[in-house]
Amino acid sequence: MLKYEMLYQQLCREITASLRAGDKMLQSEAKLCARTGVSRQTLRRALARLKEEHIIESRQGSGYRLTGLYPSRTSRIALLVPSDERYIYPTFITQVTRHFGRLYYQTEIFVTGQDAGTERRILESLLKEPPRALVAFVCGSGRPSPNADLYHALQAAGTDMVFPGGCSPNIHCGMQAAPDEAGGADVMTDYLISLGHKRIALLLEEGDRAGEERYLGYCRTLVQHGLSLRDEDVKRIPPYMMEKIRTDRSSRIMDSVMDLIQEEVTAVLCQNDELAFYVIRALQHKGISVPGQVSVAGFDNSHLHGVGRVTLTTMAQTPRSGGEYVCAVLEHLLVPGTGAPPANSWRLVPGASTAARRA
Repeated sequence: MLKYEMLYQQLCREITASLRAGDKMLQSEAKLCARTGVSRQTLRRALARLKEEHIIESRQGSGYRLTGLYPSRTSRIALLVPSDERYIYPTFITQVTRHFGRLYYQTEIFVTGQDAGTERRILESLLKEPPRALVAFVCGSGRPSPNADLYHALQAAGTDMVFPGGCSPNIHCGMQAAPDEAGGADVMTDYLISLGHKRIALLLEEGDRAGEERYLGYCRTLVQHGLSLRDEDVKRIPPYMMEKIRTDRSSRIMDSVMDLIQEEVTAVLCQNDELAFYVIRALQHKGISVPGQVSVAGFDNSHLHGVGRVTLTTMAQTPRSGGEYVCAVLEHLLVPGTGAPPANSWRLVPGASTAARRA
């Protein structure tokens, strides 16, 4: 093995240790030569290879800076998503892949289908060759995860983790990259009340942490306005039924859900835009006018905001979109010297799916 190759391997080990310690700069050429006992020519051959692999970058007058990439195979980012075809996930995948592709990371997509068994098999495979980072939509994030041990094992193996939708209460690692979900529900519930709605139903996807936090904001705002909390106005839809709703174009399954909504309800707040889209379709299928008879609102400011005959009133993350915010949080973890982004919040995006309650 040539001398510069031996030096390259030594520097790779040192850079890995430096990144884990949070360092962002490499020593100067003079100090590296003195410490390693090699000539400047040998050192520059090793540094040139590190630059070619984007592990370091040189800046005039400031020496060599670590890019955040680990040497060799650990520059992978794994994305665990419920789906790679529906709702917000294709856009999310594209945003993360493009952003970190520019930083020379490779992304791998894994689809869980919101199934904890599938999630476990994926995490076990990742443990065999731990990625540099993991972005995960945890299955059943509103309840304890049977796979918490694997998330903790990946962290112990050096994998940084970000959870865009929050994580289960027994997962004690990584960073959550979600805004104040309860605060967002405060804003939307308050808006519906300002339109004169006193009886507001809430539809959630069962077992989802974001939905349960939005439930807290919904309840809190009703109480603040002196309105009654009614258990019959809160419906949680199981995952198996949500899958049937997505594939049943006749609206039959969603019709059965809407049959559970009390006649006195004049507004429906949905956990997300996808659910709101199906609610509007089911109401129209039953001959109920939106927003003439019932107002409908969602969350996420997805592409469904403008789909259909009625534009959707929704909530958008600000100042960044959800995918952009996750990229900023993850870049803070991976790239030395990148500051932590300020927390996202929510802003109301009014649409034609809500209106003042008729007297």
